[in-house]
Amino acid sequence: MIGTADRTCLTEFGWNGTAPACHCAALTNPVDGTVDRTTGTIPIGDTATFTCNINFARKGAETTTCTTTGWSNLAPTCECPTLSDIIGGTVTEQAKTESTVLGGVAVYQCNAGLVLAGNADRMCVTETGWSGIVPECRCPALTHPVDGAVDNDMGLIPIGETATYNCSAQFVLNGASTTECTATGWSITAPKCECPALSDIPGGTVTGGVKTGSTVLGGVARYQCAANLVMVGTAERTCVTGIGWNEAVPACHCAALPNPVDGRVDKTTGTIPIGDTAIYTCNLNFVRNGEQTTACTANGWSKEAPTCECPSLPALDNGQVTQPANSSPLGTEASYTCDNKYKLSGTQNRTCTSVIGWSGIAPTCVEECGPLSPPANGDVSYTDTVVTSTARYSCDAHFKLVGDVTRTCGPGHTWSGNLPTCIGDCGSLVNPVNGEVTYTDTVINNVATYTCADGYRLQGSALRTCVSGSPAIWSPTAPICEAGKLNDDCSVRTLLCKDIQFAECRGGLCRCLPGYNSDGTGYNCTEIDECQSSPCLNGGSCNNEVDRFTCTCDAGWNGTHCQQNINDCLPSPCLNGATCQDGVNTFTCNCTAGYKGPLCATDINECLSSECKNGSTCVDLVNAYKCVCPTGYTGGLCETGKTIF
Repeated sequence: MIGTADRTCLTEFGWNGTAPACHCAALTNPVDGTVDRTTGTIPIGDTATFTCNINFARKGAETTTCTTTGWSNLAPTCECPTLSDIIGGTVTEQAKTESTVLGGVAVYQCNAGLVLAGNADRMCVTETGWSGIVPECRCPALTHPVDGAVDNDMGLIPIGETATYNCSAQFVLNGASTTECTATGWSITAPKCECPALSDIPGGTVTGGVKTGSTVLGGVARYQCAANLVMVGTAERTCVTGIGWNEAVPACHCAALPNPVDGRVDKTTGTIPIGDTAIYTCNLNFVRNGEQTTACTANGWSKEAPTCECPSLPALDNGQVTQPANSSPLGTEASYTCDNKYKLSGTQNRTCTSVIGWSGIAPTCVEECGPLSPPANGDVSYTDTVVTSTARYSCDAHFKLVGDVTRTCGPGHTWSGNLPTCIGDCGSLVNPVNGEVTYTDTVINNVATYTCADGYRLQGSALRTCVSGSPAIWSPTAPICEAGKLNDDCSVRTLLCKDIQFAECRGGLCRCLPGYNSDGTGYNCTEIDECQSSPCLNGGSCNNEVDRFTCTCDAGWNGTHCQQNINDCLPSPCLNGATCQDGVNTFTCNCTAGYKGPLCATDINECLSSECKNGSTCVDLVNAYKCVCPTGYTGGLCETGKTIF
């Protein structure tokens, strides 16, 4: 009350004093706030205004009016203001809906994947308000991926910031390279550093799921080359930390090529990279059938290997050669023939043979005169019928040739001379002992005349005629010249008595004829046996004759005493370089290697005992053989198989 509470009614003055007034008492400042009516009294009707300090919020009416009943409103309180959820987190629900009295606590927490930076609890404290500062939800520091790095790897990262991942050399990211710190945490799962995707290699493939994306550590890539290619390098590669793919990329190469039979190729060793080219050449006397070059491609060698074959043979003058159109494989036989009235000189057939090409040498067609017919009762012999060849005629026993003995094949396919004839021949006559026979010819109708030496007389016909027959013979039989005998008439001339030569026909000294010895009587002579001393050698038989002997030699011997061994090696009967060893009435051929037979004429087929393997073809050579290998094999016996990877 402002004024005196009691008033007295005074005379003359009435109520003393003045009427008092009822005021409201001054207000006190609220804790952590102020009010503008803190002193004196406040008249009814006046208003007081409350204000809270900074960091505080009023709870209650802002103003109060002094009324007849006192202040119209209770004094408000200053409390800590409501709080909001933080980005990426929340605060105690009550603190969000109403102010908090002093001493009250607000609790913050972050969403999953975030970490609170600051104090989780804040207390409402006088003079200060909420203690501390509003905490933040931040993303945790990132860890480096294996074989990589990230640029936000320390402390807590505020929402809104980004981090960038990168991988070490030889690795690539599997996932996004950047991530952002958001209200829900990092925006992406951390990527991985993996080995990069691989591509197929030329001529091959890579498997193991490594072509469509990157490969995790420990993953394996397996390479495989196409058929007909071989791998150079390691077929498997593993994704290894710190390294990446642990081996170099392998390569698919072509395998080395074998030399063709009778030829060569310049890529016979090692392996050949794709893109390289091999060149084939054939040996002398052979030509190539097929492409000269082949390239190593992703599918293997681009061309089949050519074969080395015998070249086409040149045309034959006055003849033909039968052979394949262009070239001839090994084993092919070419055949030569000559035109009419020409004869082949040389080998008719030539074979395409390994190492040497066409066997033998090319024959020629030589002009020929054709075969000759023998005369009746005779024969004709010749070694050939070509120009300059000579034919010789002969007659059968007891016939004699009349006409040209020889004829020569000349130009124009003509034999010189004419066909001779064979007429009956009685044969040569032998002079009788101590006599003589004379004649002009020995053919039929010729006459021979016999005469005897002095002291001998003819016993038989003095004339003999060659008469026809089978065979023709001299007729009559041959006469003899007979010596005179003792007491023969000596009136005509001195006679040689049988076996005894007289100085005179009667009386006198006896003397033996040559080839005889006296028997000691003076009248008789005994023939000397010239065979008694066995003059015939080497099994020859001795024929005793008057005053001489003759030897009939065994086969293989000749000479007066059969002392000479006939050289059966003349003319050289042995073939193909063999040496001839003479024997008695025989010879032996010592064959050179690779031939056999009595005359060494047969080439030994070494293929009959060959050791060619793996289906190879044996080609017979002289004293050798050659194995022609099928594709995929090499070696002298085709024993080595080509390795296919």
